Amino acid sequence: MDFHFSVGKKDLIGFVISSLPRFNTLIILKETALRPSEISKRINQTIYRTSTILGELSDKDLIKCINPRAKKGRLYTLTEKGRGILQEINKLTDQKQRSEDIAR
Repeated sequence: MDFHFSVGKKDLIGFVISSLPRFNTLIILKETALRPSEISKRINQTIYRTSTILGELSDKDLIKCINPRAKKGRLYTLTEKGRGILQEINKLTDQKQRSEDIAR
């Protein structure tokens, strides 16, 4: 399924790349669904900060909890919108790299 961006695409990209822990969270959730404690270890943040990050990303519909009724062991994964944002960031990064290579 193709992801079509709304007017706020640049804002979402800026929101993600302005925080390395937010960006890293999206990257690790690209591969598999994880619990907050696992995410916390992988992004080297406290569980409190990780919970904040998960809330921020959920509020922007970039990730979702796939078992929200669970008291423990909640699993988070990327949404289609989150995958689309990562693809856009990758395109921008690739373009920047090509420009730098040409300038050399």
